[in-house]
Amino acid sequence: MKSYAVLLLVPVAMAAAWYMGGQVPASAPPEFAEVPKYGLAELSSVSTERVRRSPSSFATGAFGVKREPAQVVAAAPVAPAAPRLNKVSVLQAVMIDGSRRIAHIDGNVMREGALLGRQRITHIEAKRVQLVSVDSRQVSWLLLDEVN
Repeated sequence: MKSYAVLLLVPVAMAAAWYMGGQVPASAPPEFAEVPKYGLAELSSVSTERVRRSPSSFATGAFGVKREPAQVVAAAPVAPAAPRLNKVSVLQAVMIDGSRRIAHIDGNVMREGALLGRQRITHIEAKRVQLVSVDSRQVSWLLLDEVN
């Protein structure tokens, strides 16, 4: 007998088992015993109408310490905030080794895709790094300072 002939026995055995399983007569399903209801209401008698409840209030602070609820008497007019100045990041070094691109920005080693504040580093080139703002998608570039 050839060595691959053993592999033909597996499908033949499976087909024989399937055929023999179909020859067994089906038995009647078992009957289940009656389950006591324990005084529960029938499903048809339960109301599915939504009941609107009044909101409840309680005065509890952190760690269960009770405090008085805050009351707003009058709001003073708020002056518009001064525009926030963004800190200027400094590109100190760039390393490109094959597909690895690493930038040294503000003393931190960053890769493409990393977040620098609210900006994402999208591309690192030999002498500059492209940043895209997460909020407004504004594109900016950091240039390598070669003086230092």
